[in-house]
Amino acid sequence: MKEVCAAAGAPTAAYGKFSSAADAKAFLRAQTAPYVIKADGLAAGKGVIIAQTLDEADAAIADILGGKFGEAGASLIIEEYMDGEEASFFAITDGETILPMLAAQDHKRAYDGDKGPNTGGMGAYCPAPVFTDAVRDRTLNDIVKPIIEEMRRRGAPYVGVLYAGLMIKDERPRLIEINARFGDPECQVLMRLMRSDLLPVLNAAATGALREHAINWSDDAAALIVMASEGYPGTYEKGSLIKNVDRANDHDGVVVFHAGTREENGALTANGGRVLNVTATGATIRQAIDRAYDGVEAIDWPQGFFRRDIGWPVQTLGLTPFGALIGMLMSRAKLRKNFDEIFGPATKASDDEIDGHWELFTEQGGKRIFHKLLQYIPERKANRARWVGALTAAHIPLRLIDGGVDPVSGKHLYDYYKEQVPNADAVLLEDIDFTGAAETPDHLKFDEAALAAYMSAHVEGYEGPIDVKKFKGGQSNPTYMLTTPSKKYVLRRKPPGKLLPSAHAVDREYKVMTALGTQGFPVPKTYALCEDPDVIGTAFFIMDYVEGRIFWDASLPEAATEERAPLFNALIDTLADLHMVDYKAAGLESFGKPGNYFGRQIERWSKQYKAAETDKVDEMDSLIEWLPGAAPSDETTSIVHGDFRFDNVIMHPTEAKALAVLDWELSTLGHPLADFTYFLMVWHFPPTVRGGLAGVDIDALGIPSLDDAVARYSSRTGRGEITDLNFCLSYNMFRLCSIAQGVYARALQGNASSPQAVEMGKQIKPLAMLAWAYAQKAGA
Repeated sequence: MKEVCAAAGAPTAAYGKFSSAADAKAFLRAQTAPYVIKADGLAAGKGVIIAQTLDEADAAIADILGGKFGEAGASLIIEEYMDGEEASFFAITDGETILPMLAAQDHKRAYDGDKGPNTGGMGAYCPAPVFTDAVRDRTLNDIVKPIIEEMRRRGAPYVGVLYAGLMIKDERPRLIEINARFGDPECQVLMRLMRSDLLPVLNAAATGALREHAINWSDDAAALIVMASEGYPGTYEKGSLIKNVDRANDHDGVVVFHAGTREENGALTANGGRVLNVTATGATIRQAIDRAYDGVEAIDWPQGFFRRDIGWPVQTLGLTPFGALIGMLMSRAKLRKNFDEIFGPATKASDDEIDGHWELFTEQGGKRIFHKLLQYIPERKANRARWVGALTAAHIPLRLIDGGVDPVSGKHLYDYYKEQVPNADAVLLEDIDFTGAAETPDHLKFDEAALAAYMSAHVEGYEGPIDVKKFKGGQSNPTYMLTTPSKKYVLRRKPPGKLLPSAHAVDREYKVMTALGTQGFPVPKTYALCEDPDVIGTAFFIMDYVEGRIFWDASLPEAATEERAPLFNALIDTLADLHMVDYKAAGLESFGKPGNYFGRQIERWSKQYKAAETDKVDEMDSLIEWLPGAAPSDETTSIVHGDFRFDNVIMHPTEAKALAVLDWELSTLGHPLADFTYFLMVWHFPPTVRGGLAGVDIDALGIPSLDDAVARYSSRTGRGEITDLNFCLSYNMFRLCSIAQGVYARALQGNASSPQAVEMGKQIKPLAMLAWAYAQKAGA
């Protein structure tokens, strides 16, 4: 079929076809990862392997040509890897006339989060939002019609159902594969939406009369959840008992298709890998998915499993642009079923309350669910083990599990959860805790005796001995707690290893903090700057340790409801006060160049991004090209912090008052609106990203709205209406991408300060996509 596609000029991946393992491996070594390797014949939807390494690719070649897929593996194809979003488009043809159908999307991987081995399909939904009218036209004109014409030219006109597997990027489809059949599970969702009788259409295709027919489609959406035997797509057992399928069919819009069942003595049993297809229709894809999960919940089959995140690419459409970052979801049915267990047996929850908590789970995703739940549960710290047990029983896809021990099993909660839900993407919360100080990792240790000698000579009032611990937080400049018998200090240093130009300028941090301290602005007292690398290996400075509160989550779960608005207002006022400091009077006239701030910063971050670039991100290239010409003409200049947010400010232990602003590494002279709109991004981020507020009920939590924040800042600084907001947001997200890329690059070199640095690499692409979305709102 590849030869036909090539002759027809259909856009598809470059490829090679092989029946010799040696030839296939030789071809493979001229390609770049990831590698797409396919059995050349029909392999029940499981003959495609995407290998990330050469070893994985070699193993796939051995499996295919070694007989794992039978006759389908007599030869194999190695293809170029194509990036984008997949969809399946269907049409019927009589060899000349083509009758388009709909497009659907399915989930091939076995487990939540698109993990595990490939399967024949674990779920699907239709229509596919990615399949726009423009994509449809290109698919028909560039792929389907040319292939049908090429088949007719060869004297072998194709008649029947055509299934085009597509990879879509920037509304341009490329062909992955083409099949002469309906797909499974795509066929089921198509049939649920088809209002015409299929048989006359198929008969017309067979008799060359398709021109006289059309297909009527429902305006609804359809979704399907596959229930499979435990062990699928590997070895599984047959014969387990399945109950209550009839109850599933009683739910609104639900129809259960039997894919691998058998009736024995009046009982329904499993007789295959993919056993039941639970379909549902609804006015929207969300409603269809929700109803399908309602049907799944009604079925009693302990030996079966199913994915809990079917439809995650579209579940967050219509929320915030960052919704695309939120993966794991649960169904409203699960929350309703387990509400009493989770929120306490005395709770009488109305449907509205349940729906409200459903929105909490859906919009905030699995990553921070545990702590968010604690805000809504009485005695929130007393029974954590019980609630984690309840969440586990509910199969809610938690990604962070709090520390502690399950009182029943006696096991650590993390081990308990992973044992109960082995495919869940659980991460131990204490492993990513940024608070407090701990023993210094070996690669960030230094000569403590040399530091003590330096402090004796340069820090007034210092008296040893000294105890050194590294603060857990901080991806960039390592920061340490220095404890002496009478006082605590903080040391901040450049990281060791090869560094990017102009990055990690601790000398600038020291300079701006020292200067601002003379102006009455809240910063820690500074003592000494050492630029001699012979002391501890890199430049560093020493400042006071300030006792107070640091809020890592912008929803302020540790604060009382009535305290949150004053805390936010104090933070906004502090930033406004910074922007009103006379930088010349503070002695910071040479701290940066007045004017053209956006232009200079865009150039700086573009260079630093390119210097640290590890993978090509198209959106970053587009931003680098667009941003310089779109910068505002306003040339206002002030001191800008560069990373102003709650977790970089120490608040008073009991009052709504900023005691010390920290982390001045990115500070300079610049445009105050760049600084302020950076702070505003917390309202655009979901809780899964830097503890954001998107999707959070800020009114219930007592948190000011975005408009309130803008109004307070404008009033405090005497500004009028803030324009160019979308440009500023795009710029700041672009800047974050560059910072994350630098951290990620250092992590790959082993020089990053925090163990979470590698994870930041995963945020670059989606964040760049969001930055480009705001750029387009600004006119890009």
